[in-house]
Amino acid sequence: MRADTDSEPGGGGPTAPAAIRFAERAGRLGIFGGLLWVVAILIEYSQHLQPPSDGALFYANQMMFAVALACWATAVVGLRAVSAAGEGLGRHTLTVWTIGYVLIAAGILIQTVLDLFTSVSPSAYADIPLAPIGGVLAVLASITAGVAIVRAQHLTGWSRWVVLGFAIYVFGFLFAPLFVGIEVDAVRETIWGLWWVVIGIVLLSYRPPSEG
Repeated sequence: MRADTDSEPGGGGPTAPAAIRFAERAGRLGIFGGLLWVVAILIEYSQHLQPPSDGALFYANQMMFAVALACWATAVVGLRAVSAAGEGLGRHTLTVWTIGYVLIAAGILIQTVLDLFTSVSPSAYADIPLAPIGGVLAVLASITAGVAIVRAQHLTGWSRWVVLGFAIYVFGFLFAPLFVGIEVDAVRETIWGLWWVVIGIVLLSYRPPSEG
């Protein structure tokens, strides 16, 4: 990414022009990632491609999920660039959230490569801990980041509450049910992706509080 001469994203304060431009680009990627996730979910469930599976369509589907997660991670970096969660602990929760998504994406990529280019059994999917660890980190960090964003009041209006709403949805409808043996379905996973369209819109529409 080209370095701007006025400021690096997040390095010159929340009103830095470079930070705003980065947030807009991150917002577009967040929207793209959310829509890509929805398409990937529709393909996965309609073609019965839940892991472990195989075939060209399965591998392509897994790559779609990995790319979507990378876009989501970039959107979180966009929130950090404009100091949406304030400074200090709030800022660090966004970093942990980003790391969580990177770990999930890396886990998907490693699993796919192992299955595609080696003789490793499909059961190896359950033996790679990156995705589960990343998932736990992302869920917990998104909750604390959502609270920090509400408290920081740097985002205004309805956009201030979007990340917290997202985090509550993920915890209540995707994460917690797994502990009581309730499988996640296509509808809930689709809504998960659509939340990122909303977060992307938040980033695209971001304006520093001083500007109105």
